[in-house]
Amino acid sequence: MGAWGSGPFENDYAEDLLERVGQRGIDVIDAVLRDALANEEYLGLEEGSQVLAAAELIAMANHTVRDAFPPDIQTWLYESANSLAQRRSLAKQAVRRVATPQHSEAAEIWLDGPFAGEWSARVHGLIERLC
Repeated sequence: MGAWGSGPFENDYAEDLLERVGQRGIDVIDAVLRDALANEEYLGLEEGSQVLAAAELIAMANHTVRDAFPPDIQTWLYESANSLAQRRSLAKQAVRRVATPQHSEAAEIWLDGPFAGEWSARVHGLIERLC
């Protein structure tokens, strides 16, 4: 059974992203964000979920709320904080795209369900933390 929740790390796609980040680092974050912005097509649930997780990592890099992650990701966040901070604008653009139902399956699914308010608040809070 896969993980599924409204939080940025409560799905299998985000778990996959964390695993890849642990193996290959910041290049994974760059690829996810740039691919989402370069893709003029409708973003699937996987892409949208990974954008939100990548953006959350960027937003969390300069904060102390890291203890929910495995130790290798905690260490990586600490060591990569400056590099991640340089990607805030890119992440904010990608999250805005994911938050739009016309462009994203993630938004379409979450905004049409019983957790629409919770998901929307999380996404808009993420955008604010990326400023």
